[in-house]
Amino acid sequence: MMQRLAALTGAGLVTIWSVLAPVAAATPHAPEVERPRLIDAPRSSVDAAIPGERYVLAGRLPPSAADRVVQLQRLGNHGRWVLRWWKRADSRGRYQFDVWADRREGTWRAVVPAVETKGVRRRAIRTRVVRVPITAQQISVAAVPATATWGSSLSVTASVLPARPGHRVELRTVARDGSWSQLGYAVQDRNGTATFAVPLMHYGQLDLSITVDATTRRIGSVRVTPGRTPRLVAHRGGRFAPENTMPNFRAAIAAGTPAVEADIQRTSDGHWVLMHDPDVLRTTDAAAVFPDRSSYAVSSFTLAQILQLTAGAPGVKVPTLDEFFELVSESGVEAVIDPKVTLTSTYARQLASLAASYPRLVTSGSDDLLMWNINTPTTAVSVPSEIPDGRLVYQVTTGPWPDDSALSRYEIISVERSTVTVAELARAHALGVKVYVWTVNDAQSVGAFASAGLDGIFTDDVTMASELLTGSPFGRWATR
Repeated sequence: MMQRLAALTGAGLVTIWSVLAPVAAATPHAPEVERPRLIDAPRSSVDAAIPGERYVLAGRLPPSAADRVVQLQRLGNHGRWVLRWWKRADSRGRYQFDVWADRREGTWRAVVPAVETKGVRRRAIRTRVVRVPITAQQISVAAVPATATWGSSLSVTASVLPARPGHRVELRTVARDGSWSQLGYAVQDRNGTATFAVPLMHYGQLDLSITVDATTRRIGSVRVTPGRTPRLVAHRGGRFAPENTMPNFRAAIAAGTPAVEADIQRTSDGHWVLMHDPDVLRTTDAAAVFPDRSSYAVSSFTLAQILQLTAGAPGVKVPTLDEFFELVSESGVEAVIDPKVTLTSTYARQLASLAASYPRLVTSGSDDLLMWNINTPTTAVSVPSEIPDGRLVYQVTTGPWPDDSALSRYEIISVERSTVTVAELARAHALGVKVYVWTVNDAQSVGAFASAGLDGIFTDDVTMASELLTGSPFGRWATR
């Protein structure tokens, strides 16, 4: 039985194989996967890239691969190659890719896919891997001077590593809100050195930074001053409190203001009060206190009525000239008195008598604490002989400055800013007359007038002006 089964099985196997063998012989084996041809890695234009920098990956294919499509692939975060760009190699097999560096090392390769053209199969090509690390750019700068004079040249030398010869380096000023403006630029040499020589045409503190490619570094501050410090006068006391009030003058003096200016008007009963305007409406609550008046001119009020008014803030009154003289006498600051009425002989005698009550106000010569702002014709001096002792200040509002004979009688001329010219300033100085300008409230104009040689500046913002000129709210002051 077993022998018969074995014979039958053997015969069956032989029969089945005899059928399948020709089929198996006719079926080809699956071809082996063709390995890409391996060539040299692309060359990087940098050894290490800076974040945000553009660099170049370039290479050359074998002559047989000319004109073929080249893929640039980057190794991704999960270990897989990701196609980033592709382009066709030129007729000599050359290819080049521009790459922007991010903050991660770049691992790159170039791949030429296999193709079949006109029945001819062209083998795939793959380059070796090139790695381009990321590095932080280092900027070092020699010490920046703490101060400089307007119009001078600021010299700054910056060293950049890694060097990028030919790359632009910018010197910038940075504002408090983060905005910036360019002061100048230079180009790195082969060692990464860039040298600046920038004319300083800005006043005040400049916060400086150096920017190279995507890297910015703050390098310090320089305070640009006019090179000389004119006398600053707090116009109407400045902006510490309502104008021409005692709180304003006290605050200005406490802050270190060296000179203050006050405007005076005369009441109907012959008293002098501090006020600029001919009427009381702008600076007081007179319309509410005296709603039925037909006139609000200062000259129509008695002193008692003036003292009922509130001057710009609760509890603040309109000061008398006596109060102002007492404060100036105690503090020792200079005071410029600007009468807003025509200064007749009667008024001049009254002011002389009042000033005489405060011996410290007037000593002798240029040490007087009082300066009198006098409006007179431009062709002749018509100051009453009874004018109080003190230095006379000739005030020019518009038009030409007075001629030499008139101008030479004054120690100081006070001029509206639009009338200042180089020629007139030189003429006044040649006569030994100091020139004060009014009213200057912006930093650039304060600096410009100081640089031009003005001797004094009337300003509402003495804090700004002092910080610009001296580097502190109230620092060193020019001598008289």
